[in-house]
Amino acid sequence: MQKNIRFCLTIIASIAAMLTSATAQTPKLHQEYKAWGAFSHSNNGKKICFAATQPIKSEANKENISRDPAFFFVSREPSDNIVNEVNLTIGYPFKTGSEVIVQIGSDKFEFFTQGDGAWIKNAALESAVVDAIKRGSNMIITGTSQRNTITTDTYSLSGATAAINRITKECPV
Repeated sequence: MQKNIRFCLTIIASIAAMLTSATAQTPKLHQEYKAWGAFSHSNNGKKICFAATQPIKSEANKENISRDPAFFFVSREPSDNIVNEVNLTIGYPFKTGSEVIVQIGSDKFEFFTQGDGAWIKNAALESAVVDAIKRGSNMIITGTSQRNTITTDTYSLSGATAAINRITKECPV
């Protein structure tokens, strides 16, 4: 239970810090679903909903690395017709021009990087990523930092379907 409370507080604090607009609101947690949470907030009058999770395990090819918390998101923004956008923040600046590999079961997806964020290279595959998340059990994300540190984060997909269904209800498009 303590871990779940820490998870939600970390996500809320991190998202609040990322929202730079004066009119942005602190994200509202609708509900926790095992390893995932369903959230929403308003930014400049636009409602945004997202399902979010953090890694359950992190590994690196170097010892004693320092990084901020990592998150994986599935987002919906009805006012901009955005449905199930997938992206992540890794907690360190990615190596310029590097790619991230997101593996769910036997499915692999390539993400492009910018700063500490990554987005799927081919937006037409976002629904395939979400479908794989819904039927999978774990997701493995591999990335490379500016310092050539290779990290491998493992995420539980337990609760992902329920969290995605909840944001679909909260932010219909």
